[in-house]
Amino acid sequence: MLIKDLNPMMIFHNWGRGDRANSLLSIELDVNPWRYINIYGQVAVDELTLSIEQERLGGYRVATALGKLAGLEFTYPLGPGYLSLIGEYVVIDPWMYNRDGAPYWTNVRKITKSAIQTDPYHVLKPFGYETGPDSIVGFVALKYAIFDFLTCQLDVKFITKGEKELDSAYDPVLGEQTPTGIPENKRILHFHIEFSPWFFLEVGSDLYWINILNSGHVPGAQQDDLEWAAFVKLKI
Repeated sequence: MLIKDLNPMMIFHNWGRGDRANSLLSIELDVNPWRYINIYGQVAVDELTLSIEQERLGGYRVATALGKLAGLEFTYPLGPGYLSLIGEYVVIDPWMYNRDGAPYWTNVRKITKSAIQTDPYHVLKPFGYETGPDSIVGFVALKYAIFDFLTCQLDVKFITKGEKELDSAYDPVLGEQTPTGIPENKRILHFHIEFSPWFFLEVGSDLYWINILNSGHVPGAQQDDLEWAAFVKLKI
Protein backbone atom coordinates (compact mmCIF):
# COMPACT_ATOMS: atom_id res chain seq x y z
CA MET A 1 0.00 0.00 0.00
CA LEU A 2 1.15 3.51 -0.81
CA ILE A 3 0.66 6.55 1.40
CA LYS A 4 -1.42 8.23 -1.32
CA ASP A 5 -3.91 5.31 -1.14
CA LEU A 6 -4.98 6.61 2.28
CA ASN A 7 -6.31 9.81 0.71
CA PRO A 8 -10.15 9.61 0.96
CA MET A 9 -10.36 11.48 -2.36
CA MET A 10 -8.25 8.87 -4.20
CA ILE A 11 -11.21 7.77 -6.35
CA PHE A 12 -10.97 11.10 -8.18
CA HIS A 13 -7.32 10.54 -9.10
CA ASN A 14 -5.79 8.42 -11.82
CA TRP A 15 -4.15 5.96 -9.41
CA GLY A 16 -7.54 4.41 -8.62
CA ARG A 17 -7.07 2.19 -11.68
CA GLY A 18 -9.43 -0.61 -12.63
CA ASP A 19 -6.79 -3.28 -12.10
CA ARG A 20 -6.48 -2.43 -8.41
CA ALA A 21 -9.70 -0.65 -7.40
CA ASN A 22 -13.43 -0.93 -7.84
CA SER A 23 -16.48 1.09 -6.85
CA LEU A 24 -20.19 0.52 -6.28
CA LEU A 25 -23.10 2.93 -6.42
CA SER A 26 -26.12 2.09 -4.27
CA ILE A 27 -29.57 3.69 -4.45
CA GLU A 28 -31.92 2.81 -1.58
CA LEU A 29 -35.58 3.46 -0.87
CA ASP A 30 -37.46 2.94 2.39
CA VAL A 31 -41.15 3.92 2.60
CA ASN A 32 -43.58 3.57 5.50
CA PRO A 33 -47.01 4.23 3.87
CA TRP A 34 -48.90 2.87 6.88
CA ARG A 35 -47.78 2.23 10.44
CA TYR A 36 -47.94 -1.55 9.93
CA ILE A 37 -46.26 -1.68 6.50
CA ASN A 38 -42.70 -0.98 5.38
CA ILE A 39 -41.70 -1.10 1.70
CA TYR A 40 -38.03 -1.04 0.76
CA GLY A 41 -35.81 -1.42 -2.28
CA GLN A 42 -32.23 -1.14 -3.42
CA VAL A 43 -30.34 -0.92 -6.70
CA ALA A 44 -26.59 -1.56 -6.63
CA VAL A 45 -24.58 -0.49 -9.68
CA ASP A 46 -21.25 -2.18 -10.31
CA GLU A 47 -20.98 -1.36 -14.01
CA LEU A 48 -23.26 0.71 -16.24
CA THR A 49 -22.25 0.47 -19.89
CA LEU A 50 -23.47 2.99 -22.44
CA SER A 51 -23.69 2.40 -26.18
CA ILE A 52 -21.05 5.09 -26.83
CA GLU A 53 -18.62 3.17 -24.62
CA GLN A 54 -19.16 0.01 -26.65
CA GLU A 55 -18.47 1.93 -29.84
CA ARG A 56 -15.22 3.38 -28.49
CA LEU A 57 -14.09 0.02 -27.11
CA GLY A 58 -14.79 -1.63 -30.44
CA GLY A 59 -17.38 -4.11 -29.19
CA TYR A 60 -19.15 -5.44 -26.13
CA ARG A 61 -16.31 -5.76 -23.60
CA VAL A 62 -17.79 -4.40 -20.35
CA ALA A 63 -21.14 -5.77 -19.16
CA THR A 64 -23.72 -3.76 -17.28
CA ALA A 65 -23.81 -5.26 -13.78
CA LEU A 66 -26.71 -4.42 -11.47
CA GLY A 67 -28.23 -5.87 -8.33
CA LYS A 68 -31.92 -5.17 -7.63
CA LEU A 69 -33.82 -5.87 -4.41
CA ALA A 70 -37.44 -5.19 -3.43
CA GLY A 71 -39.12 -6.10 -0.17
CA LEU A 72 -42.22 -5.63 1.94
CA GLU A 73 -42.69 -6.15 5.68
CA PHE A 74 -46.05 -6.17 7.46
CA THR A 75 -45.94 -6.08 11.28
CA TYR A 76 -49.02 -6.20 13.49
CA PRO A 77 -49.31 -6.25 17.30
CA LEU A 78 -50.77 -9.55 18.48
CA GLY A 79 -51.07 -10.44 22.15
CA PRO A 80 -47.86 -9.70 24.05
CA GLY A 81 -45.80 -9.62 20.84
CA TYR A 82 -45.76 -8.80 17.13
CA LEU A 83 -46.66 -10.88 14.08
CA SER A 84 -44.68 -10.13 10.92
CA LEU A 85 -45.03 -11.18 7.30
CA ILE A 86 -41.96 -10.52 5.16
CA GLY A 87 -41.46 -10.88 1.41
CA GLU A 88 -38.34 -10.15 -0.63
CA TYR A 89 -37.27 -10.53 -4.27
CA VAL A 90 -33.72 -10.14 -5.59
CA VAL A 91 -32.18 -10.25 -9.08
CA ILE A 92 -28.41 -10.04 -9.55
CA ASP A 93 -26.82 -9.73 -12.99
CA PRO A 94 -24.34 -12.37 -14.22
CA TRP A 95 -21.26 -10.12 -13.94
CA MET A 96 -22.06 -8.41 -10.64
CA TYR A 97 -18.99 -8.32 -8.32
CA ASN A 98 -16.85 -9.49 -11.24
CA ARG A 99 -14.80 -7.38 -13.61
CA ASP A 100 -12.10 -7.37 -16.22
CA GLY A 101 -9.02 -7.49 -14.04
CA ALA A 102 -8.17 -9.44 -10.90
CA PRO A 103 -8.28 -9.58 -7.96
CA TYR A 104 -11.93 -10.35 -7.38
CA TRP A 105 -12.44 -9.24 -3.78
CA THR A 106 -14.17 -11.98 -1.81
CA ASN A 107 -14.52 -13.49 1.62
CA VAL A 108 -13.12 -17.03 1.67
CA ARG A 109 -14.43 -19.53 4.20
CA LYS A 110 -12.75 -22.88 4.82
CA ILE A 111 -15.18 -25.69 5.65
CA THR A 112 -14.41 -29.17 6.97
CA LYS A 113 -17.38 -31.53 6.90
CA SER A 114 -16.01 -33.99 9.44
CA ALA A 115 -12.96 -34.69 11.54
CA ILE A 116 -11.83 -37.51 9.23
CA GLN A 117 -12.03 -35.45 6.05
CA THR A 118 -8.53 -34.72 4.79
CA ASP A 119 -9.33 -32.21 2.07
CA PRO A 120 -11.63 -29.40 3.31
CA TYR A 121 -13.17 -27.15 0.69
CA HIS A 122 -13.40 -23.39 0.39
CA VAL A 123 -16.49 -21.23 -0.19
CA LEU A 124 -16.13 -17.87 -1.93
CA LYS A 125 -18.55 -15.14 -0.87
CA PRO A 126 -18.64 -11.61 -2.33
CA PHE A 127 -18.65 -8.48 -0.23
CA GLY A 128 -22.28 -8.09 -1.21
CA TYR A 129 -25.42 -10.21 -1.48
CA GLU A 130 -24.95 -13.72 -0.09
CA THR A 131 -25.80 -15.69 -3.25
CA GLY A 132 -23.30 -13.80 -5.40
CA PRO A 133 -23.72 -13.00 -9.11
CA ASP A 134 -26.10 -14.58 -11.61
CA SER A 135 -28.89 -15.35 -9.15
CA ILE A 136 -32.59 -14.79 -8.51
CA VAL A 137 -33.90 -15.10 -4.96
CA GLY A 138 -37.43 -15.14 -3.58
CA PHE A 139 -38.00 -15.12 0.18
CA VAL A 140 -41.15 -15.29 2.32
CA ALA A 141 -41.22 -15.43 6.14
CA LEU A 142 -43.80 -15.52 8.91
CA LYS A 143 -42.45 -14.37 12.27
CA TYR A 144 -43.78 -13.91 15.79
CA ALA A 145 -41.69 -12.16 18.44
CA ILE A 146 -42.05 -11.15 22.07
CA PHE A 147 -39.33 -8.63 22.83
CA ASP A 148 -36.43 -10.12 24.84
CA PHE A 149 -38.34 -13.36 25.42
CA LEU A 150 -39.38 -15.39 22.37
CA THR A 151 -38.85 -15.45 18.59
CA CYS A 152 -40.37 -17.98 16.19
CA GLN A 153 -39.96 -17.85 12.41
CA LEU A 154 -40.98 -20.04 9.49
CA ASP A 155 -39.55 -19.07 6.11
CA VAL A 156 -39.02 -20.42 2.63
CA LYS A 157 -36.38 -19.32 0.14
CA PHE A 158 -36.20 -20.03 -3.60
CA ILE A 159 -32.80 -19.56 -5.26
CA THR A 160 -32.14 -19.82 -8.99
CA LYS A 161 -28.39 -19.73 -9.62
CA GLY A 162 -26.81 -19.41 -13.06
CA GLU A 163 -23.37 -20.68 -14.02
CA LYS A 164 -21.46 -17.42 -13.58
CA GLU A 165 -19.37 -17.33 -10.40
CA LEU A 166 -16.98 -14.88 -8.76
CA ASP A 167 -13.99 -16.57 -10.36
CA SER A 168 -15.54 -16.95 -13.83
CA ALA A 169 -13.32 -15.66 -16.63
CA TYR A 170 -14.59 -12.23 -17.65
CA ASP A 171 -16.12 -12.74 -21.09
CA PRO A 172 -19.50 -10.95 -21.32
CA VAL A 173 -21.88 -11.62 -24.19
CA LEU A 174 -24.39 -9.04 -25.39
CA GLY A 175 -27.91 -9.86 -24.18
CA GLU A 176 -26.91 -12.15 -21.31
CA GLN A 177 -29.55 -12.36 -18.60
CA THR A 178 -29.85 -14.06 -15.23
CA PRO A 179 -29.70 -17.04 -15.00
CA THR A 180 -27.08 -18.16 -17.52
CA GLY A 181 -26.40 -21.72 -18.67
CA ILE A 182 -28.11 -24.54 -16.80
CA PRO A 183 -29.61 -22.95 -13.67
CA GLU A 184 -29.38 -24.67 -10.30
CA ASN A 185 -32.71 -24.40 -8.44
CA LYS A 186 -32.64 -24.52 -4.66
CA ARG A 187 -35.56 -24.54 -2.20
CA ILE A 188 -34.90 -24.02 1.51
CA LEU A 189 -37.57 -24.45 4.17
CA HIS A 190 -36.41 -23.13 7.56
CA PHE A 191 -37.86 -23.04 11.06
CA HIS A 192 -36.22 -21.00 13.81
CA ILE A 193 -37.07 -20.67 17.50
CA GLU A 194 -35.24 -18.66 20.15
CA PHE A 195 -36.17 -18.44 23.82
CA SER A 196 -34.73 -16.34 26.64
CA PRO A 197 -35.83 -17.67 30.05
CA TRP A 198 -33.49 -15.22 31.83
CA PHE A 199 -31.92 -11.96 30.70
CA PHE A 200 -28.44 -13.53 30.54
CA LEU A 201 -29.38 -16.74 28.70
CA GLU A 202 -30.74 -17.57 25.23
CA VAL A 203 -31.40 -21.03 23.81
CA GLY A 204 -32.64 -21.83 20.36
CA SER A 205 -32.79 -24.20 17.44
CA ASP A 206 -32.87 -24.17 13.62
CA LEU A 207 -34.27 -26.83 11.30
CA TYR A 208 -33.61 -26.77 7.53
CA TRP A 209 -34.94 -28.83 4.65
CA ILE A 210 -33.01 -28.23 1.42
CA ASN A 211 -33.88 -29.45 -2.06
CA ILE A 212 -31.64 -28.79 -5.08
CA LEU A 213 -32.60 -29.46 -8.70
CA ASN A 214 -29.92 -29.49 -11.42
CA SER A 215 -27.34 -29.74 -8.64
CA GLY A 216 -23.93 -28.57 -9.79
CA HIS A 217 -25.63 -27.32 -13.01
CA VAL A 218 -26.05 -30.93 -14.15
CA PRO A 219 -29.46 -31.48 -15.80
CA GLY A 220 -31.68 -33.78 -13.71
CA ALA A 221 -29.24 -34.08 -10.78
CA GLN A 222 -31.05 -33.73 -7.45
CA GLN A 223 -30.04 -33.43 -3.81
CA ASP A 224 -32.07 -33.40 -0.60
CA ASP A 225 -30.75 -32.52 2.82
CA LEU A 226 -32.14 -32.15 6.34
CA GLU A 227 -30.13 -30.13 8.86
CA TRP A 228 -30.71 -29.38 12.53
CA ALA A 229 -28.74 -27.11 14.83
CA ALA A 230 -29.13 -25.96 18.44
CA PHE A 231 -27.39 -23.15 20.27
CA VAL A 232 -26.95 -21.56 23.68
CA LYS A 233 -25.95 -17.92 24.22
CA LEU A 234 -24.65 -16.67 27.53
CA LYS A 235 -24.65 -12.87 27.97
CA ILE A 236 -22.01 -11.62 30.36
